[in-house]
Amino acid sequence: MLKSIFKLEIDSKRIFGLDILRAAAILFVVIAHGGMLLPEEIRNIQGYFIFDGVSIFFILSGYLIGGILIKILETQKANLPNLLNFWMRRWLRTIPLYFLILTILILIFYVFKSEFNLSEYIKYYLFIQNINTIHPEFFSEAWSLAIEEWFYILAPITLFSLVGIFKMSPKKSVFYAAFVFIILITIYRYNLHLNLNITDIIEWDNNFRKTVLTRLDSLMYGVLAAFAHFYYGDHWVKYKYPYFIVGLIIMIAIRLISIYQLHGYGIYFSVFSFSLAAIGTALLLPFLSQIKTGTGFIAKSVTYISLISYSLYLTHLSLIQLWLIPTLNLSQYFNGNNLILAQIFVYWTTSIALSLLLYKYFEIPCMNLRERFKPKNIAK
Repeated sequence: MLKSIFKLEIDSKRIFGLDILRAAAILFVVIAHGGMLLPEEIRNIQGYFIFDGVSIFFILSGYLIGGILIKILETQKANLPNLLNFWMRRWLRTIPLYFLILTILILIFYVFKSEFNLSEYIKYYLFIQNINTIHPEFFSEAWSLAIEEWFYILAPITLFSLVGIFKMSPKKSVFYAAFVFIILITIYRYNLHLNLNITDIIEWDNNFRKTVLTRLDSLMYGVLAAFAHFYYGDHWVKYKYPYFIVGLIIMIAIRLISIYQLHGYGIYFSVFSFSLAAIGTALLLPFLSQIKTGTGFIAKSVTYISLISYSLYLTHLSLIQLWLIPTLNLSQYFNGNNLILAQIFVYWTTSIALSLLLYKYFEIPCMNLRERFKPKNIAK
C-alpha cells in the first residue's frame, strides 16, 4: 500500500542524461543546505565536493526552454496566441506549486510570528522581491524562481517580437537575443562591481548571485546550447566527448578557485565566475543529452530525484529545515551526535517523502492541464 502511494510512472521519452544533471543539481543544493545541521568541520570537508546546483539548474532550464521556443518559432507563427500558449504551459509547470508553498509559509508566519505585515510578502507572488535588491530572508530559496520567471517572460517576448514584428529568422533571433542579453547583463555586473566593495561571501551572494538583473544571462547560455543543438546537431554529437571533458575541467577549476578564494571577491567572482560556470555546464550537455536511457536501481533513483527536484527545491529549506525541524525540538529526545543524526534523518526523509507526494498528487495534475495549451506541431 505504502509503495503504491509513492510509486511514480516514468515516461519512456525522458532523456536520462539530463535527469543525471538535474538530480545532481538538486542534490548539491539539498546537501549544501543540510550542511547547516552538521558540525563545522564536516561542513567544511563537504564544501570541497559541492558545486552550485542552482547555476546548473539555470543552464538546464535555459537549454530546455530555449529548445521549446526554437521549435515553436520554426513550426508555428510568432503571434500572441502561441506566446500565450507557451506562457500557460510554463506557468502551469512552475506557478501552482510555488504559490502553494509560498502561501503555506505565509500562513505559518502569520500564526507563529508576532509581527506580521502581509505587504512584505505580496511581492513574492509578483516575483519582484529581488529584481535589483537583496533578497529578503523569508523563503530565501525563492530568489532563483524570480530569475527563472523573468526569463520566461523576457526571452519569449524578445524572440516573438524579433520573428513576428521584425521578420527576423528564428535562427538569427535566438542567437542575437541570447548574445545581447549576455553582453548587457555582464556589463551590468561589471558596473555594479565598480560601485560596490565586496569583502565577504555573504555580500557577494546577496548582491551578485541572487538578484534577477545579475543572473539572467546564465539562462541565456542554456539558450545558446539549445541553439547549437538544434541548428548544428551533427557538430553537437560529433564533439560531445571533448566538450564534456572541457566542461568538467572548467567546473572543477571553478570549484577550486572558489574553495581557495584565489581571486578574493573582485572582478572574477563578481562578474565572470557566473559566465564561466554557465559555459562549463553548457559544455556538458552534448554528451549528457545523448544518454537516452538508464537501467537498474541507481538509474531509477536518479530519475526519481530528477522528477521531484522542483518540489524538493521548494520544500527542503524554509519548510523542513528552518521550520519543521526546530518545531519538532528534537533536542528533547536526543543530544550530541544522536541529535545531529536525528535532524539529518528527519531532514532527508521528510523532504523526499513530501516532495514525492507533492509531485505525484499536485504537480502532475497541474501539468496535465497543459495539454489544452499544446501547439499542434510541438512534441510534448
